[in-house]
Amino acid sequence: MFGATMIVTRVFLPEHLNEFGVFFSLFNLFQIAAMLRLEQAIVFAKDPDEASGLALAALAVQIPVLLALALPTYFYLAANPATDAHAFELVSVLVVAVAASSGARLIVQLIARSDQFLLLAVTNLLRPSLIATAQALAALIGPGSVRLPLALAAGQAVFLLGAVVLHWRSRAIPVSIRARSRVKAIVSRNKDFVFYNLPQNFVFVLSESLVPLSISFIHHDTNAVALFWLASRAVFAPATVIAESIRAQVYRTIARTEAGLPKLVFTTSAVLFAVVAAPLVVLAWIGPELFALVFGPQWAEANDYALILGGLVALNMAALPFVGALPVVRLQGTYFLVECVGLLVRAAVIFLIPWSTAWLSVAASTVAYAAVQAAFFIYVTIVLLKRKSLTS
Repeated sequence: MFGATMIVTRVFLPEHLNEFGVFFSLFNLFQIAAMLRLEQAIVFAKDPDEASGLALAALAVQIPVLLALALPTYFYLAANPATDAHAFELVSVLVVAVAASSGARLIVQLIARSDQFLLLAVTNLLRPSLIATAQALAALIGPGSVRLPLALAAGQAVFLLGAVVLHWRSRAIPVSIRARSRVKAIVSRNKDFVFYNLPQNFVFVLSESLVPLSISFIHHDTNAVALFWLASRAVFAPATVIAESIRAQVYRTIARTEAGLPKLVFTTSAVLFAVVAAPLVVLAWIGPELFALVFGPQWAEANDYALILGGLVALNMAALPFVGALPVVRLQGTYFLVECVGLLVRAAVIFLIPWSTAWLSVAASTVAYAAVQAAFFIYVTIVLLKRKSLTS
């Protein structure tokens, strides 16, 4: 994906990347809601019929949910000067891309139940490879509107076909219609994924997507969203690879730790923060030259956005062990409220203050959101230390 971005930024114009930045933010939002998170429950299902029932329910709700989201999205795209000329095409491609992506994620959950972890690893490699290939091909065709969204949709559609083949190879359970009579009861047993997991994840992604969606609409700055999207990909992608590689093991270790939990959380947090903080020093030193070298001279200003986003990434990385400790100290519900407060604070800073530039809006809203998150993790620190003293 990083290699494809290096090609895309040298071919497509800022207005095309602005359009894709808006599209990609909406894509992330749609993905969270498309199946109401029911597909996430498949790996936890106790028997094959229950997994089939969850798959059937997820497929059944997908189209109504996507259509319900498509209407307000069309009005947003039509009202946004950056996307109004291609609003219908963009929302149509968006629905197709999310439908393919959600269907593929559902199949991946079924493959995971088969314990065929090599095939699961192949699927995790296949998705970004196909999307990157589609984006590189779009760049070879030449710049144009809606081409990058179409490339994303094409990559997701091909991945869906590949996931179907891998599902057949894994001999994982098929989606059986025998479970259709039990779908209502099955969904009821797994309603926590809809009523807890869905809102928390949706609020988190909405908070992240609010920045590019708002600066595109408010400031009408073609370069701003393009620079933000590029900086976001450059900064978030490496950190995401690290976080996703260690998240499960960190959470598992925390769950099994009795004595010394605060020390484990603080030490892990400090190490993860240092992993991100070190590259930020490089960006502060030679960032513009680095962006110009890697992505092209017209993208040097993306470093300004990368520094702001890098601070948020460093905080998110440092917070990973704290999030893993939330179930231990029973603060999951509180964290959802904190995410809601962070979203409201970020929205207030963006919409209620007339910032002169898009960069100032991004910087101020990011700092405000980070302050809410930091305050919560200070509170978690106090809870962990009190828990240690009580245990002693």
